[in-house]
Amino acid sequence: MEFIEITLDNILEATNAQMEIFKPNDCAYLSYLQHIQNNDPPYYLVKDNENIVGITGIYVEPFEPETAWLGWYGVIKEYRNMGYGTKILNETINIAKQNGFKHFRLYTDIDNKTAHRLYNKIMDFSEEYVEPDFKVLIYSKSLCNSPCPKLNNKFINLASKDKEQDDGYNLYKIEKAKQFKGRN
Repeated sequence: MEFIEITLDNILEATNAQMEIFKPNDCAYLSYLQHIQNNDPPYYLVKDNENIVGITGIYVEPFEPETAWLGWYGVIKEYRNMGYGTKILNETINIAKQNGFKHFRLYTDIDNKTAHRLYNKIMDFSEEYVEPDFKVLIYSKSLCNSPCPKLNNKFINLASKDKEQDDGYNLYKIEKAKQFKGRN
């Protein structure tokens, strides 16, 4: 498996893969763009034998600078149940650890039983997180010798991520149209 950093050169390819994995209009384009522009920890396209099998990355919430959060992680449908999810997640955790983060967190839909099975094997613990219009499970893992503290429903403003996705989708459509025009 090869982890290829998402850059301006492959951002549309990465967004296409991401949109194949997630619900329609869940768009990571703006997240990817902001990470590139801000020189934040990278997101990755994951390939195996030149085939895109998944995506992954980490981001940091300002209230937890020592914690890496899993961002836009998923496996393309045709490559699921082949071990890629576990390998990609474990490598993402290793990347976070190599970058000096002390803790690792992720969130997932409360009803995503397939994801829960994987996360229950790899992560240290989970807790419910609730804000208006959102109810998710947050999984946490220590990357150091001390235990990862519970989030205890600290407000993380998931609603703002929905707005970012909408804005990103609009930008993505503009960039795709420019790319299409450039070919004609």
